[in-house]
Amino acid sequence: MINFVSFGTDNCEELLEYFYKSLVDKCNEEFTLHYYSVNYESSIKGNNLITHILNTDKQFKREGKHVSSSTKSEFNPVFLKPSILIKSLDDIDSEDLIYLDLDTLLTKNFNSEILFSKIKNSNTPLSPQHFWEFPMDYRDPNNIKCFGSSLCDELSIERSGKLWSQNCMIIYSRRHLDFLLSWNKITNDDKLRSVVTGDEEIYNVTLWSYNQNGNLGTACISNGVVDIRKVGNSRFEDILDCYKLHESNSFDKSLFVAQNKHTREMTDKSVMIFHGITLKDFKSLLDTKLRVFHVIPWNTDKNIGKSYNETMSLVENDDWVCFLDGDAVHTTSFFGKRIEDIIKANPEYSLFTCQTNRIGCQYHIPKDVDRLNNDQSYHRDFGEKMWLENNTKVDDITHSQSLSGVLILIKKSTWLKVGKFKEEKMLTIDNDIHYKVRDFGYKVGIMRGIYVQHWYRGGTGNTSHLE
Repeated sequence: MINFVSFGTDNCEELLEYFYKSLVDKCNEEFTLHYYSVNYESSIKGNNLITHILNTDKQFKREGKHVSSSTKSEFNPVFLKPSILIKSLDDIDSEDLIYLDLDTLLTKNFNSEILFSKIKNSNTPLSPQHFWEFPMDYRDPNNIKCFGSSLCDELSIERSGKLWSQNCMIIYSRRHLDFLLSWNKITNDDKLRSVVTGDEEIYNVTLWSYNQNGNLGTACISNGVVDIRKVGNSRFEDILDCYKLHESNSFDKSLFVAQNKHTREMTDKSVMIFHGITLKDFKSLLDTKLRVFHVIPWNTDKNIGKSYNETMSLVENDDWVCFLDGDAVHTTSFFGKRIEDIIKANPEYSLFTCQTNRIGCQYHIPKDVDRLNNDQSYHRDFGEKMWLENNTKVDDITHSQSLSGVLILIKKSTWLKVGKFKEEKMLTIDNDIHYKVRDFGYKVGIMRGIYVQHWYRGGTGNTSHLE
């Protein structure tokens, strides 16, 4: 279980909503997001989201615009970052944690085990290496210098040769409390804060004061450093375009305008986050139209798993496929729209099944259904009743008896990640995909509002068609 930590003021609500959606969609591990709402109560809800209210007497505005209900102070809320991390150690029962800015997006390579292993023997938290190893401050053309120089002078710390880390992601542990307290002390010193350009500068200087010149390497690609050369007739210079290229295995690091040490060390597997994702980017990525394909699987050789896999190979990664047994039928006219509504309302689930009248696994069968009744009118009435009573409700059956596959609803990306359906004749294919999804750390649910009528051998128990 990963414990992510982030924070924001009351102008961050919509960004939080989409950041959380992105974690649900992109994180391949079980997680909880702990969000600290500064001087307000967040209204964003989620099964994997815990909100904490942080009340402070500090008042904020950024670029002349107030960013919370408070007023009359230039204190930037980003400087609260060390105090948030300190508080998280009190609030969260976990040895290791991951801080993420709200404008970050996980890649398919994200792996907490690798990240936590990096800090195992570190006396400080660690963050990704900045694209520019030694970023320079050009604001005063008569006094060009490395970022951090002024603060280093104030604290008598050597600046030369020190690498720069991006604190959009911070991997930290309870062992690092002393570091966090030191970082927070400098941050809350008005004189020292006046000589820096932002919280990241104080973070880096604090790292150097602990003789830390290491980092997480090329784990991050940030907006502002991804000015990509023209590719064919298109120009990929937007951070979201770069992300899509990376996730589709089409990203070529030679496209970077700057070919420096960071670029050369970057690999297909090293980049775990993209940073600088705007609200517009999140919406473009996550608000794509949901597509669910409804299929009755068939294979003349009775290799039903092969039929499943052949169908899945035809759709896009974000598409869903709803497989319905040939001896089953939907009982409501708007089953397709209702299934889409269930998927949208329950984003934490990766595999679904539904209720029915006859099946081997008993949790599929509603208590008050007449199992022996073969009248379709009866079952259509019953199906409508199930929707009216349960609507988009889903029960977690991840760790229950494996599902029976009268209906299997699965996303293409999930199918790819867990290892596809096994191709071994007719039986246990449904059990196997349940186990694969569960063992990968994903959730399996039963849609209580969807009910199908299942012939299921006419209730006779005859299995000759499976032989």
